[in-house]
Amino acid sequence: MAIGKGAKVISLSLGGELQGSVEDDPQCRFIELHKSDAIFVVAVGNSGPKPWTIGTPGAAPDAITVGAWSSHYKSIASFSSRGPQGAWYEDNTETLVDQAQQLGANIYKPDMVAPGGGPGSILVAPPGQIPVPYDEEIDGPPDMILSGVTGWTDGMQDLTPGDGFDFMRGSSMATPLAAGLIAYAYDRGLISSAQEVKDLMAESVVNTPNLMYGFAQDDIPVKDPRVGFGMITLSRLGGNRD
Repeated sequence: MAIGKGAKVISLSLGGELQGSVEDDPQCRFIELHKSDAIFVVAVGNSGPKPWTIGTPGAAPDAITVGAWSSHYKSIASFSSRGPQGAWYEDNTETLVDQAQQLGANIYKPDMVAPGGGPGSILVAPPGQIPVPYDEEIDGPPDMILSGVTGWTDGMQDLTPGDGFDFMRGSSMATPLAAGLIAYAYDRGLISSAQEVKDLMAESVVNTPNLMYGFAQDDIPVKDPRVGFGMITLSRLGGNRD
């Protein structure tokens, strides 16, 4: 496995239904047990715009959970899963409140967004609030990410099998982009843990109408259930360029 081979940043484009709370779910427990071994960067899922659609292991408090941002429409992708957590918590909100007393903002998801295609969303709820009624999809063609692919996925969209590239979209496109930035920052000594990444993102929140860089209320960063703390950039991780 990746940890055994010494990986320090692990990108996971996978997910399933949360099995109980994050304290009970086996994938969340795994990440908790190995949080000192590696930084886990996990896709949020593609079940948006409905809230309470975070999957596991993206629901793990110790994971860095990444949503998809539409660079063309300059908004959260319509399909990107919304928080504030997985479906289990929608019927157990008292547990979410209790765990927030211990875990703080880490219990709420997603943590951030990265380019993952679109179309984007028209926000229908104020920043920091659960988007009910649901965000509306922007009318227009989807924007795609040119991605390196192998096997049966090659040729699905561009109809040129064998070239090793295809046009795709999803939080699985956003996650490796975020993981690459985090790995670069880790290699340069800018960060050393998932918590440092989240803290730096929270410290660099800047209010914008489209939530691109998160949301703060009375100068206090609030993790929005659509974008978390907003778009990840190298500068937000302590680098000197976006």
